[in-house]
Amino acid sequence: MHHKKINLIIFSFLVICFFCTGCTSRQLKGIEGKWLLNNQSLMLIEENTFVWYQNINKTDTDYLKGKDVTILSGEEALNAIKVPDANKDKLLNTHIYYLSVTYTTVDINGVDASQQADGKLSEFAFQLSGKDQLSIVNLNTNEQYTAKREVKK
Repeated sequence: MHHKKINLIIFSFLVICFFCTGCTSRQLKGIEGKWLLNNQSLMLIEENTFVWYQNINKTDTDYLKGKDVTILSGEEALNAIKVPDANKDKLLNTHIYYLSVTYTTVDINGVDASQQADGKLSEFAFQLSGKDQLSIVNLNTNEQYTAKREVKK
C-alpha cells in the first residue's frame, strides 16, 4: 500500500512537470517579431515598436515607423475589430490579434514624408496559424496579406 502511494506521488509530480513544461515551451509567441509579407515587405512588431519596410531588400528607405503600439488578443481584440457577437464564440478559440499604431515617421524613396503621417492611427487585424504563419488585414485600407515569421538562424 505504501509503495502505491509513493508511485502515485511520483506520477502526480511528473504530470505536473509535464504540463508546466508544455505551457512554457510550446506557447505561441504571439505576433511579436519580424514578418515577411507576401508583397515582399517586412513588418517588425515589438513592444511599443512598429516598423513596416515596404521592401524586404531595402530597409534604409521606404518605411513607416510608429509608436504607441497597442496589441490586444482574445475578446479584447475581437471587440476592437468590431466582430459581431454572433461570430465571437467560434473566433475566441483562434489566435486573433488587434494592433494599433500611431505613425511617427514615413520615408518614401529616401524623402522624409513624416508630415503626411501627422499622428495617423493605423489598425490591423491578425490571425496566427501555428507559430509562424500570419494572416493580416489592414483595417484602414482592407488590404489583406499573408506572412511568415522570420526565424533566427
